[in-house]
Amino acid sequence: MSCDRCQGQMLREHIYRRGAWWWRCVTCGERVDGVILRHRAEQAADAAFLRDSQDIELKQWAEWMRKIPGARDGVMGDDRAAAYFPK
Repeated sequence: MSCDRCQGQMLREHIYRRGAWWWRCVTCGERVDGVILRHRAEQAADAAFLRDSQDIELKQWAEWMRKIPGARDGVMGDDRAAAYFPK
């Protein structure tokens, strides 16, 4: 197993107080266990969901703006809308 931070070698260590195992990098000292990995996976999933939902909202907004007369010409007073509608 290699370290995500520095790509160094990870060693498996026993945690005596908790009776569990974790991985420790011999180069940078980062420690990783199941809780940390689960939390990182949840954060990555949340970020991907947010990114995907923002893309969907932008596409829906652009479709809605296409249906409004004059939106493509910037008549509505929002010059940012014109950037989404190539002439």
